[in-house]
Amino acid sequence: MHQLIKVSLNYWHVTHTSNLGVEGKVRETRKNQDGLVASDAANHLIGYERLLDYFKQAQSECPKGVGLKKESKPSGTYVLLQFKLGEKRPAKACNCNFTLQGIGDAVKKAHQVAEALKQFSSESDFWEWYERTILEKNVIKNDLITFGDAIKVVENNYWSANTKKRQKRDKLNPSHQACWIDTYQRYYNLLPLDKIVNLADIKQAIESKEKGSRSRKYCVSAMKRLAEAIGNNSIYEELKKIDVTQTKFKDLQNISLDDFLQLRKKALDITSDARYNLESRKAWLFVFSMQVIYGLRIHEVFAIQNIDKPFKTKDGVTIAALKDPKNSTNIIVIGNETILGTTTKTGYRLSIPLIPPSQKDLIEKLEIKYGQLPTIGIESVNPKTIRNKYAKEATRKLATFSKETGIKVFSQTHALRHLANLNGLASGIPIEKRAMSLGHSPTMNDTVYKKRQTTKTTIDLLAHPSNQAIALEAAVNLARQITGINHQQVELLARIYNTTEEIIREIVSSSVDSVVSAPIDIEREVKPKLMSKSPSKISPETLIKNCGLSPEREKEAIQIIELFQTHGVTVAKHKTRDDIKCWKLIDQEGNRAGLYLNSGEWSLAKLGKAGTMSNYGELKGFFEMTDFYDWLGDNDIELE
Repeated sequence: MHQLIKVSLNYWHVTHTSNLGVEGKVRETRKNQDGLVASDAANHLIGYERLLDYFKQAQSECPKGVGLKKESKPSGTYVLLQFKLGEKRPAKACNCNFTLQGIGDAVKKAHQVAEALKQFSSESDFWEWYERTILEKNVIKNDLITFGDAIKVVENNYWSANTKKRQKRDKLNPSHQACWIDTYQRYYNLLPLDKIVNLADIKQAIESKEKGSRSRKYCVSAMKRLAEAIGNNSIYEELKKIDVTQTKFKDLQNISLDDFLQLRKKALDITSDARYNLESRKAWLFVFSMQVIYGLRIHEVFAIQNIDKPFKTKDGVTIAALKDPKNSTNIIVIGNETILGTTTKTGYRLSIPLIPPSQKDLIEKLEIKYGQLPTIGIESVNPKTIRNKYAKEATRKLATFSKETGIKVFSQTHALRHLANLNGLASGIPIEKRAMSLGHSPTMNDTVYKKRQTTKTTIDLLAHPSNQAIALEAAVNLARQITGINHQQVELLARIYNTTEEIIREIVSSSVDSVVSAPIDIEREVKPKLMSKSPSKISPETLIKNCGLSPEREKEAIQIIELFQTHGVTVAKHKTRDDIKCWKLIDQEGNRAGLYLNSGEWSLAKLGKAGTMSNYGELKGFFEMTDFYDWLGDNDIELE
């Protein structure tokens, strides 16, 4: 059984209700950890991906007849209201930025517009109301508000809104309190509370943070949220001009699996001296081993629901206890809360073991079936102290073990999570499954989670080839070249890739502009057509020539095209008209996509579909093109 954590703060243990929707619109999906279903993929999204998901959810919360539309301009990205008035369905500005708060405000205004459309019979009367109420034209605002009162507005908005997991924030929850302190309060403490809000004092607070640092970036974000909350557009626009590019980073530690196994062995190979507290060592090494096996965040180890007892999901599925000797799948359940009552970062999910082919007996070697959690005592009522307790204790223990064993200087527990991801990569587990198991997005997995790769791990990856299947479109093209495609091959590919025969036929047709048929002469028919669709490398300057781009857009286009070409992607000019520019992308496996510039907004989508970045996930062959994705976030979109 678990060793119970000694906590004097029982009031932290509260049951949370999960809420979906914008600004408190309730769609209840789960009430407590005994009645949970598989986690929302949206819980694992980050940055701009999460903002897009929030926007999509906001669109579904709009009243009938009124919708939201995203518009990008050189000055920024905004939300428009779209509704039918007479015979037209215009998209009109509503003074809302494309931020979490701006999207929430836009939904409120959408409901106001829906009611107004029912009341007004004259278009002129409606537009007069729209300019006065929605655009707030000719409305004199009282901007003589103190920093103290402005901060109260931000704080009220924070507590009335949902978390990124779409749960209602709770003032008794230490994680929610600590999040407010870390994200806003520590920066607002730099402001003179009794003075009227002004740009000079805000800039002075920002300048107290080192340029290029993470804290400066977050400080600017907090100040922008304050200006936005009180409707001070002039200050908000000035803050948008500040360069928040992070150039200073903490040195990341890494560790190979062999080094971790040696560290563990030496840490346990000690005398029975009471000073070493062998049982406590075993418990903490169990925590670190769970990170290596499952890629857990340190606090998530203390939120596992089925270590010594089975867990029953809301839809009636029983997940066996990890300690059950008959349990061969070794799936674990991570709950919404830790034993201390702090919330987990991405909420409920299931996680699978990530075992490298070089260590197939890793679960037995690390004695995962026999582990116990350590006892942690805490007396503080400070929410940050409570939230950070697991990380602080774990860092101290890991540093101690590292120093004693002399394996290497090592104290960053998160490196063990990265190691687990690399173990899963070595075993051939697809990126989507690894991301789902680790509780983040494929984009995060494919970028950040490859930065801590050691030389030993790299050699292991190269020495043990992945058994991961190739991309669907590449498989179709390969099948055509080997045997040709007929109806039997179509059916087989559809079953292997768990898709429909119609999709296979569509890929066949689009890849060489022909229909499903008997085997084809490769030399005479396939190769010439494939070659004609794979142009040689052309300079970015040539590709943007005569496209009518502004100097600013030309510079952006050249940078983006170079990013793709650096990754071995062929870029060719595609169909172009006044409002939409398109370049065709073909990667080394034959996957195709379109790079679009649509009304000033860059996007990556299927050819012939000038979509937005929400289509990014459909382009499986371009998952490694995250430089493009990051570039958008760094240069155009504020990452909340």
